[in-house]
Amino acid sequence: MVRQGGPYNMKSILLFLFCVSVFNPSARAADIVIPLKIDSGDIKDRDTRTFAVPVTIGGKDYDFAWGCSGWTIVSESFAQQARLKVQADESLATWVDGAGKPLFAGLAEVEVTFGGKKSLIVVRVIKDAYTDPKTSGTIGYEIASLYQWELNPDAGKPTLTLRPPGTKLPAKPIATLPMVDDGERVWLNVTVRNVAFDLAIMPQASDITAGPGVQRKWDLTQGKIEDVPTPAGPVRTITLGPKEPVMLSKSTAEMGVTIVLIGDPKSQEDLPATTNGIGASVLNRYVYVVDCKTKQVSLMSKVKLPATQPAK
Repeated sequence: MVRQGGPYNMKSILLFLFCVSVFNPSARAADIVIPLKIDSGDIKDRDTRTFAVPVTIGGKDYDFAWGCSGWTIVSESFAQQARLKVQADESLATWVDGAGKPLFAGLAEVEVTFGGKKSLIVVRVIKDAYTDPKTSGTIGYEIASLYQWELNPDAGKPTLTLRPPGTKLPAKPIATLPMVDDGERVWLNVTVRNVAFDLAIMPQASDITAGPGVQRKWDLTQGKIEDVPTPAGPVRTITLGPKEPVMLSKSTAEMGVTIVLIGDPKSQEDLPATTNGIGASVLNRYVYVVDCKTKQVSLMSKVKLPATQPAK
């Protein structure tokens, strides 16, 4: 398996903080079902919706984008609004944009309440220039990994269901994909153009994202130039043809997949700001379950795009 790139895109840079939680997988607890809001994206030719979940910080309620790989981050504006104590940290010095400018303002310790659990974590505070002003923060691995979670990207009423890790699934999945959990990110091994590569699971990203190294391996050095500023360099998009499947497993293939190409394919190395990940336009084709205890992604059912755009 091959990995490359760091845990970052424009909407999520996330931190690992070890958490211990003991569950009894044989005793099925009541599901916690959370209605999801749309954080960004829409349903047109593909479903690029990313979702937001409710969190409580300092006694106030906020909406954070749902992610599951890497650090939990908040914007600099949010840190000021929530009166977080931000401290500089030398470990962030290598996290820079293509011009060498720092991406982060620093670190902050914060208690986050989500899904009925309180987690005292350290968040990375990203500078406002590198994040969507509509997104206050993004949930990271150290919170998401506390649960077995099921995302249903229903066009009208999307939901996130939380269960203890290792809980027996409510139904038999149509496919089960092995997942790598490295303690701060979760990965799927995906094959494009007969070349396998590990991609971080990133429901907070619109599409599959590929940095220069992956672009070269998949021979994706061309593409439509997009006017989207990123700290990792220029952005292009390409939609794979009908004979170019994205293989999630030997028996699970997706066609017509759009890939966002970030950075110059001639670059010899990916910037830390580049993440190679699998995002919403592929993940939202399924109702799926992620479980760090079983190290599996279970595809529960296939989702069809609606004939018309649902009302928000």
